[in-house]
Amino acid sequence: MREHLESLERQTRETPPELIGPDLPEGAAHVLGWFGELNRTRSNNGFGPNPIGYQDIASWSQLTGTRPGTMEVDWIMALDGAFLALAAKQAKAKK
Repeated sequence: MREHLESLERQTRETPPELIGPDLPEGAAHVLGWFGELNRTRSNNGFGPNPIGYQDIASWSQLTGTRPGTMEVDWIMALDGAFLALAAKQAKAKK
C-alpha cells in the first residue's frame, strides 16, 4: 500500500494523507532506524509476520554493539505493535 501511495505522490506531486504521520520526538529518529533493522530480519509464521521479541532485540544488540535503553526498547516494541496491527489490517483487506 505504501509503495502505491508513494507512486501516487510522485505522479501527482501531492502527498496522500495516509503518508502523513506524526512527527518523531526530538532525538528519536535513531530508534526508527533500529526498528527498520530489526524489521528486516523478522520471521514469518506462514500466516503473517511474527512479533519482534526481547530475545530478538538482545541478539541484534549483541551483534551490532548497540545498547538501547529501556525507553528505546519500549519505543521499538510500540513500533512493532503498530506494524503488526497494520499488517493484520492489510491482510484482512486482501481477503
